[in-house]
Amino acid sequence: MNGVKINESRKKLYEEKGYWKSATLLDRWNSSVSQFGDKEFVVDDRGARYTYAQLDEKANALAAYLENSGIGAEDVVSFQITPR
Repeated sequence: MNGVKINESRKKLYEEKGYWKSATLLDRWNSSVSQFGDKEFVVDDRGARYTYAQLDEKANALAAYLENSGIGAEDVVSFQITPR
């Protein structure tokens, strides 16, 4: 990651104590999708419901759209949600 500063001695301590593992957030998400794909993960205030697998599919579709639109790694993307 660009611009992220990590204190190497603190990192080593956290790894030795088992606080930090080598798995990334994406690794953890993929494991959850694999284990709980058909289980409900999100319910919004309008009643929409998504399983882990459905949310993963939506996220992948959004990522593909952004990539196909020319958005690349480390590009900044922002969005605004208007009030109801």
